[in-house]
Amino acid sequence: MKIRLFITIVLIITFSSCIDKMLGERYVQIIKTSQRTIEKWYEVDGLFNHFPKSVSSKSVVQMQYSIPGNMTDKEWNRYIADCYLILNAGDNDETLYPDSFLYKTDYKENNFIIDFAFKFYTQLDTLKVRNFALPNIYPIPYFESFDFGLGDVEEKYWYEPGVEMVSNKYNIPEDLEVFVFKAGHGDYWKVKCDIMRPETLGQWKNGYSSGVAISKNHNMIVYWMMAW
Repeated sequence: MKIRLFITIVLIITFSSCIDKMLGERYVQIIKTSQRTIEKWYEVDGLFNHFPKSVSSKSVVQMQYSIPGNMTDKEWNRYIADCYLILNAGDNDETLYPDSFLYKTDYKENNFIIDFAFKFYTQLDTLKVRNFALPNIYPIPYFESFDFGLGDVEEKYWYEPGVEMVSNKYNIPEDLEVFVFKAGHGDYWKVKCDIMRPETLGQWKNGYSSGVAISKNHNMIVYWMMAW
């Protein structure tokens, strides 16, 4: 009886491990496919190089991605690419911190944030503030659009005088540190980008950025790339 129970437990553990590996491989394949696709439409390579080569499905908090697959598409967001992966970091979080990086910032004040809701920027003052280039500072993502599992709050905008607009933004770790690995401004789309961008972006009206953001308190790491 004890032997049979032991064998059952071993089989359950083995089966669970296989399922976890299969589900984790799905995330890795999404990253690989996204990289191959963006390289067809964008001239800058290496924006996915820092993403993990293996992933445990149990560690995934959230993944979201949007990669253009058809540059003849008439939609406004055909010239926007992004991929974000939030993971529970594990116990040894000191190994997560990069040895080298282009730029480092706390996600609090004096950030240059790229918010992809470009088509609303003329109506929403808050988007003008987010999409505002700052001297000697590199662009980073608008992390409030990612679900860290920390709840969300309502955010109110004035779409136009007398018309209020409400949306939700997610709470982010209060100790989030952001490391930019690659960033540059310019139109690197292989089909020239003719989409309007906020004037407040200046020379960054087109560009790219990639890196990681780390929360030691919540034991999380975010891998990101974005091109616009």
